[in-house]
Amino acid sequence: MPVRALVAILAAGEGKRMRSILPKVLHRIGRRPMIEHLVQSTLKSGLGRIVVVVGHRRDMVIEVLEDYPVEIVIQFPQGGTGHAMQVVGEFVGNYDGNVLVTPGDAPFLTPGTMRNLVEFHDAGHYAATLLTSEPTDTAGYGRVVRSAGGEVERIVEDGDASPKELTIGEVNSGVYVFGYRALMNALGQLQRNNQQGELYLTDVIGILRASGAKIGALKASDPVEVMGINHPAQLREAERIWREKHPMEPARRPRPPIQFTEDDEEELGVAVGDAAEEPAPAAELDDFDLDEASDGEAEAEPTQPSQEPSEA
Repeated sequence: MPVRALVAILAAGEGKRMRSILPKVLHRIGRRPMIEHLVQSTLKSGLGRIVVVVGHRRDMVIEVLEDYPVEIVIQFPQGGTGHAMQVVGEFVGNYDGNVLVTPGDAPFLTPGTMRNLVEFHDAGHYAATLLTSEPTDTAGYGRVVRSAGGEVERIVEDGDASPKELTIGEVNSGVYVFGYRALMNALGQLQRNNQQGELYLTDVIGILRASGAKIGALKASDPVEVMGINHPAQLREAERIWREKHPMEPARRPRPPIQFTEDDEEELGVAVGDAAEEPAPAAELDDFDLDEASDGEAEAEPTQPSQEPSEA
């Protein structure tokens, strides 16, 4: 029997730490925006229906994805990952099955890992299953908090973690499988009691656990699959890894490096003197038709695309 699941790709974020006019998911790895790599892998997984949540500079993201068989849903305003999945729920409506959720900046996530996560979830009869990893540098990642017996209890975001929790080496990748109905019920209990004032999808894990539901966790065999790409230094590292994996692919045109300063050290988690490739200055975005609005200008409230939801 084929492995099936609704797939939700969260691609609405701005990615402020990239210091770029582009939405984070449109920064290139190799010769394609990172979200294209993810969408292609998702299609190869054969899981089924794909819904992409867009928000910041949504028209640019929609243009990149216009030739792919995906459905677009707009998150406006952007109120966090939990809010993004509430928007997905409103769009999808009645559905009985699994949903795989992934951030849009996961260009190395493979079709096999997606299928394995869904299979693991089904085999364990879990309400939710996390894809976790143990990276060398855990800064910026949510920590997976387990009980004394090894069961997943909750996820705590990096900015909200205690000093003790920050020592945890197992981190959340942002990739999950949920039973759809269990997820929708838990989303209604989310609260904005965090530093960002947003609805966190990670809080669903604690809500489900408190209700007595089983939570599973599958560790990624290769941490690169779920590496975070949140600032220029990580983008440059992702590009280096991509070139190693695809040595025959023509290299992109190099751009002048950014030299990080003391002001960047705390905000970006980089060291003074580090350098990273400039992520697509506006003058070089010849593949996109940027409007003349400034990067900080408020976006108008959108009209949802006129799409009829299809069967999962």
